[in-house]
Amino acid sequence: MLRECLASLSETSYPNFEIVVVDNASTDESISMVRQEFSEVKIIQLSSNKGYAGGCNAGIVTSEESDYIVLFNNDATAEKSWLTYLVEKMEADKSVSACQPKILSAKNRNVFDYSGAAGGMLDKYAYPFARGRIIATIEKDENQYDSETELFWASGTACILRNSALKEVGLLDETFFAHMEEIDLCWRMQLRGNKIGFVPESRVYHLSGATLSSDTFKKKYLNHRNSVLMMLKNYSLGSLVKLLPGRVIIDIIAMAYSLIVLDMNRFNGILAAFLWIILHPVYILKERAKVQGIRLVSDREIRRNMFDGSIALSYYLTGKKRVSDHRNR
Repeated sequence: MLRECLASLSETSYPNFEIVVVDNASTDESISMVRQEFSEVKIIQLSSNKGYAGGCNAGIVTSEESDYIVLFNNDATAEKSWLTYLVEKMEADKSVSACQPKILSAKNRNVFDYSGAAGGMLDKYAYPFARGRIIATIEKDENQYDSETELFWASGTACILRNSALKEVGLLDETFFAHMEEIDLCWRMQLRGNKIGFVPESRVYHLSGATLSSDTFKKKYLNHRNSVLMMLKNYSLGSLVKLLPGRVIIDIIAMAYSLIVLDMNRFNGILAAFLWIILHPVYILKERAKVQGIRLVSDREIRRNMFDGSIALSYYLTGKKRVSDHRNR
């Protein structure tokens, strides 16, 4: 996968960029391959697996003089012009701090990829979805989301970040390890009044789930824990009082359903997520204080870009499985 990824990026038509590979303590011959076949690539080797967040941060801090940072998964490839379109968008609108391309499936380029699709959205209970993908329903790309629009989050599969904005809001939260750390980052950017954009002309192809299967306990645990952690960090106290009880109820419903269908990985993942939250109040309060300290924008303003309800309950109870079927507010 890494060979295909780097071969694709090497064909990028944009003239002024550097490729940095962060090695998260791999145990195969990936780095030897990179040295032999892609000598122009800069390599950063970590002594232990820092997860997606820690790995990306290691790359970001070596690129402090760059105007833009691009996060790009090793199980993805891109069209030659992908980066040109992203940079043009960032140059044209200085209020945009992060932007993502259209992300399509590497297995079937006519359908959206699970991890980002045509741009990340969030419901008010911090459950993420994307234009072109809700829960397990993935849409065919029929140009229905080809208009440039404001998103809630840009996918870590492939996204461009304004470096000056990173210096204002901080890097990815390494406690997340993997999953939703880019959503947390984009939420912080919006707390500063910045926008998250989408460029449909830029196209990336992703082999979703190649790193960690969607059925594993670890993935379900990280997704639920990090989602609640985002709420606790980024919402105002008033919003938390109103919304956190509803989130707990939805997760209890999910646990009950998991027992009925014998999905023990999901049941144990949700349970472990809440145990972690309960056992780490000091960390949560410290992180919350830091995030609220950079706030310039109210929750009322930020929630204009959220789905005003539970996307999961709406999906299962109404049968509406396309983003276009749901009212955003």
